[in-house]
Amino acid sequence: MIATVAVTALSLGVLGHDDNLHRPSWCWIDPDVAMLSTLWWQYITGKAWEISCYFVIVGLYIPVKCKIQKQVS
Repeated sequence: MIATVAVTALSLGVLGHDDNLHRPSWCWIDPDVAMLSTLWWQYITGKAWEISCYFVIVGLYIPVKCKIQKQVS
């Protein structure tokens, strides 16, 4: 999945070096890319992974907790 994101970013030409100190962005996103596109790339490569990890953790925690409760009682 990570390789797919990297190849897609490379093919769309959004990779670059950002040395702009006036607006926050990620260092690997080209500063000449539109702000909406920059936000989209930040979401896909950062927040989307974080949010999906929360769901995976909950999805793994609930069955384990239920199994332990069955064994204890």
